[in-house]
Amino acid sequence: MHGGLAGWDQGPINTRVLQRVVTHPKDRQLALLTPQLPAGSPSAAAPRRLSVSMGVLPMLQFATAFTYYIQGDLSRSIGARPYSLHAIYLHGKDALRKKMALRDAHAWHDPPDYYADPTRRYLTYAPSSAGVVGSTSRHASRVGSSGGFEMLREQLAEFELALWFAQISNRTIILPRLACADKAMAYPCYAWYHRATTHTGFRDAKIPMPDACPTYYWLNANLLERLGVPYRESAFLTNPRTPRWLSAALSTQQLDVRLLGNGRLSGHVPTVRQAVQAFRSHRSDARVLRLVGIGSLPHDAHDAAWRARGAIGGPASAAPAAHARPLGGGLGGVSAISSGFWCTACVITRRGGIIQDNNASTVRELEEFCKAEARGALGLPGEWETCCDVAGKVGGYAQGCPRCARGARKPRDARSLPWSVRRFLPVWANLSSKPRAAASGVSGPSQRSRCLHPLCTGTDPIRYP
Repeated sequence: MHGGLAGWDQGPINTRVLQRVVTHPKDRQLALLTPQLPAGSPSAAAPRRLSVSMGVLPMLQFATAFTYYIQGDLSRSIGARPYSLHAIYLHGKDALRKKMALRDAHAWHDPPDYYADPTRRYLTYAPSSAGVVGSTSRHASRVGSSGGFEMLREQLAEFELALWFAQISNRTIILPRLACADKAMAYPCYAWYHRATTHTGFRDAKIPMPDACPTYYWLNANLLERLGVPYRESAFLTNPRTPRWLSAALSTQQLDVRLLGNGRLSGHVPTVRQAVQAFRSHRSDARVLRLVGIGSLPHDAHDAAWRARGAIGGPASAAPAAHARPLGGGLGGVSAISSGFWCTACVITRRGGIIQDNNASTVRELEEFCKAEARGALGLPGEWETCCDVAGKVGGYAQGCPRCARGARKPRDARSLPWSVRRFLPVWANLSSKPRAAASGVSGPSQRSRCLHPLCTGTDPIRYP
């Protein structure tokens, strides 16, 4: 701080501007760049100059990518409509990353043929996986009620499958809006400010995950461009620069992939392999083809070997090998299209919990740990928090972190939580959990499933410092 002026994160503004000026006599939040000179000084008798002041614009209206996308819910809650968008705080400085952030906000002007190419056909799809608004399947409801990284994994796998359909039909894929929110209990590892826990408990400074992740949070656009995969941003069809003859509903044909092949006649949903093979012979002249049910296609025993041979991918015509199968299956394939790695929000170690470094059962164990801790932090009946002094306890806690001593952590009143904590802690506390097994030496209402992984016990400070 300099007087009443807030310091900036950019050093030159602090050292060359704020520290060399005085605050305005009528508003201490303004910097007076042309201060009045003392009476009697040689320059005081000179002709009066125009007084110039400088202040800080409201960040929610003159937004960076962080305040526009990550704190967009806060802007909308107080009616602060953004006036401008500065493509910074993107966890990257490359031109394509900035361009993608601006495109999602309708703030980037591409050449006219980007929006109105008469030779181009497009593919979009209705998200049917967990966490997406409008999901109705039983599986989606179950995953949505229990939360966790599976919500994100299924959406990313669904997108990977949509990429194959787009390449087979030689269409440009329109990217989805990835449903995130804190219910997913995960975040891109470089976005460390979303991490919720340390060995001292929950962080009040945690920034809530946005309901819909910005594209730069999950898509490696540079990889797709290197592979020659054509795509458009998720906001493409709503962009006012996209002509009406393309964005209108009449230009879109809907196809239920669950009816491909023998699905329509037999009443059985085809497997992924069967649907993709049947889709190769499907012909549509619609400018926009919208797929429905893509997340409901089951896998069969032959899918893994079939994928390994590269049978999925590539348009009907010949294509370069690198373009034919850009992505694999499972978490490895998901990480190929993700920008870096995803981390679970539920660790007590200094090192983050990289999801791709752990198996699914470990990730679920950490998530169950977070749900139980959240219920304990809010003082729900029969619940309690654990306390892990990983600095003072050499070797960690092999049997899981012990219950906090009486008075070590007082239950928190949900009504008085800081805004950021109020966004995630009650959500985690209300997520459904698997049946709790009796913890060793614990009985009664406080039974809980204990987390025994080093990320939540501190038992391996070499691998997990």
